[in-house]
Amino acid sequence: MIPPLNKKSYIFQKNVTSTLINNNLLKNGQGVAVGVSGGADSVALLLVLAAIPMELKLIAVYVDHGLRPQETPDEIRSIAKLCKALRIVFIVKTVDVNEFAKTEGRSIEDAARHLRYQALEEVRAEYNLTKIAVGHHGDDQVEEFFVRLLRGAGLNGLSGMRPSYKNIIRPLLFESKESIERYLREHNISWSTDSSNLSNHFLRNRIRLELLPELKNNYAPALRTTVLNTMDILHEEDSYLQSVSD
Repeated sequence: MIPPLNKKSYIFQKNVTSTLINNNLLKNGQGVAVGVSGGADSVALLLVLAAIPMELKLIAVYVDHGLRPQETPDEIRSIAKLCKALRIVFIVKTVDVNEFAKTEGRSIEDAARHLRYQALEEVRAEYNLTKIAVGHHGDDQVEEFFVRLLRGAGLNGLSGMRPSYKNIIRPLLFESKESIERYLREHNISWSTDSSNLSNHFLRNRIRLELLPELKNNYAPALRTTVLNTMDILHEEDSYLQSVSD
């Protein structure tokens, strides 16, 4: 069961609930397929959704990409234990990222993303759920800005992820990684660390581990706030131009 909320946990829970309400992400009685990898973001997402004052049908979904066979069993056991405590249905979906990447000529990162969302959509449709919830947060948003900037993007791309896109919702998008981990520590809930997130092989990881610390430490101490504000401005400008052209 979820422990009582202290003041900081209450504020975090209230902020996420406000995001859900203000952005019309969920309604009472709806069903949600929650992507849970075992990392801090997705574990906190599941915990928050289980605690919000709505009647929701939650199904936790772990997608095994077949890339980390030594870590996957422990992650599954950890999530299963949490779901049992929260009385939430837990489903494991297995996909073959290496084969898909080879067949489709995609990068491992892109192939994993595609198959992950495909698996979540399969669960959503099979159990007649309304939404798919994923654990993207504000720090992910900053990383996404630089990923898209380096690969080339216009206003729409640089404005980043939105709280809602088709069936996908991101309730934690306005929270920081730090606040998410603090929330879990206050609940005495552990999380897993994906070893692939520490590899410099992927562009996103190099941005997180090398570029952002360099910019924050030597150029822009308030980098996260500055980038998020810039993304909001770009989103407003893109929306205005779209409305005018329509």
